[in-house]
Amino acid sequence: MLAAQVGTGRFTGMNPGGTIDLGGMHVSLTKAFHSSSIDGPNGPIYTGMPNGLVVGVDGLATLYHAGDTDVFGDMAIIAKLLAPKVCILPIGDHFTMGAKGAALAVELLQPTTIIPCHYKTFPLLAPSADDFRDALAPEYKDRLAVAEVGQSLTWTANGAA
Repeated sequence: MLAAQVGTGRFTGMNPGGTIDLGGMHVSLTKAFHSSSIDGPNGPIYTGMPNGLVVGVDGLATLYHAGDTDVFGDMAIIAKLLAPKVCILPIGDHFTMGAKGAALAVELLQPTTIIPCHYKTFPLLAPSADDFRDALAPEYKDRLAVAEVGQSLTWTANGAA
């Protein structure tokens, strides 16, 4: 278990499909398709299945952070079961899905607000959100919220930016 390797912090075991209540906030784990390790004293330590998560708070828009992942068909199930209104999706390509995959993820999830992440941080990744914006279906383009480093984003209780 990761807690035994790292030795500090608060750990709660979970698996995809599970939900925990953290005192008014519910966190559900979802699948993600990506590698999963941390640097250990003798090299990488496998940390189990990578995950995304959906965070829900009563009266607020539910948020889905897909983590580092590729698009996958079960995103449609995430939409049906957990109804995320705000979706944070990686668009950088190379290590995660790229613009076209993320645009397909948007169609599967049908969020009210779309926040791209994992791009523009180093040369191998997409240098901007432009290709993602171009790949989005017309009905989703106005839902895209691209933040600059340090910029805050806000949205309504139904998820509209």
